[in-house]
Amino acid sequence: MIKKLGLSRKGIRKKIASLSLLSMLLNLMMAGALMIPSENILLAHENISVKASTIVNPECEEDHPNKWHFVINNIDVISNAPSSVHITWINGNEINLDIDEFTGKVAHYRTTKNLDSSILSATTNIYSGWDGQFNLSHGPCEQDKPEEVTIVTSKIVCDNESDLPNWGNGGSNITATTAEDYVASHTGCSIVPDWEFQWGDQNVSNPGDDFYGKADENIWTTFGPTTTIDLTGITELRLREVLQPGYIPFTYLTNGNNNVSAEFYCSNDVYNYDNFDFIRELTAGETYYCIGFNALAETPEPEKGHL
Repeated sequence: MIKKLGLSRKGIRKKIASLSLLSMLLNLMMAGALMIPSENILLAHENISVKASTIVNPECEEDHPNKWHFVINNIDVISNAPSSVHITWINGNEINLDIDEFTGKVAHYRTTKNLDSSILSATTNIYSGWDGQFNLSHGPCEQDKPEEVTIVTSKIVCDNESDLPNWGNGGSNITATTAEDYVASHTGCSIVPDWEFQWGDQNVSNPGDDFYGKADENIWTTFGPTTTIDLTGITELRLREVLQPGYIPFTYLTNGNNNVSAEFYCSNDVYNYDNFDFIRELTAGETYYCIGFNALAETPEPEKGHL
């Protein structure tokens, strides 16, 4: 019989010994006496997504106000924690976010990206049989936004000085449509692009109605035609246009309310033929409007400074 199987007695003994060892190992594993570390077992994986309710109005960590913080809990060992999670924000940006730390069966993932957006989705792969939660633990704290106002200016140049509005003794408030309405009803006037203006705080003074060019830029800020101003430390705004050579000067400081003059008005300060207007009682978030009116002078004016 042994010969028919092609085995020697020695070969048969080896086969029996191998089968006995295998049987013993199987019995030990079934009895729990032989433990194979779970990290050495190749596990199947499944896709998971962040719990939807946690990405809506997440709380912020005061100690870490400028971070997104994701957690995956109830992970048996660190080697089974996802090495990264995929984050997508509503602004379209997305990243693969690497694990930051692993503590107490919890994997942590943090980033300082896209703090001004909101989370659209977060996904990763984890081993099958995992029984925990994938949450957005904390989001960025709401930042205090600076209190700002916006200034929008227009420059209207007319063919003749007589086409100017002569509002120096009082007129309606300057609004978003004042400039366009004026040129629509005065065919000899047009809005001129690329004209410059300046603003200063409550501490600046009038450089002069007949001053051409830019006033001291250490205290005056040049802009045009639109600017946004942080109101920190500002109680009122003072504005002027950058008067260019060849145009009629302002006359208030030298000739009172002589209406043969350039004109500049801001918001509700529609008074006087001066190049020095005020915006008081500022309201953060508001937009204020200014208009300069002028015509070419009959004789050229100096390039800069006073007459």
